[in-house]
Amino acid sequence: MVRKLGLLLGMVLCVLYLLNPTAGIFELIPDNIPGVGNIDEGAAGAAGALLFYLFRKWRQRSEPPTATNRAPGHPPPKVIDVQSHQS
Repeated sequence: MVRKLGLLLGMVLCVLYLLNPTAGIFELIPDNIPGVGNIDEGAAGAAGALLFYLFRKWRQRSEPPTATNRAPGHPPPKVIDVQSHQS
């Protein structure tokens, strides 16, 4: 639960940083520096993409396998008819 909240908070912070259009409040490297001004936005975008990937990976691992999210090449689980096995 803590990991999920941390990943979500990190993604929200990355999006907020990218949506902050040169207001200067959260600007780590000023955009008016030639050549390196947009490195911090690139790093925030890369961090956001990495956090999104980790969140999806964590979510797939925490869900039980179903017909839609099972690993490729594995057959679907067998369904047992309980009523036909009753005596």
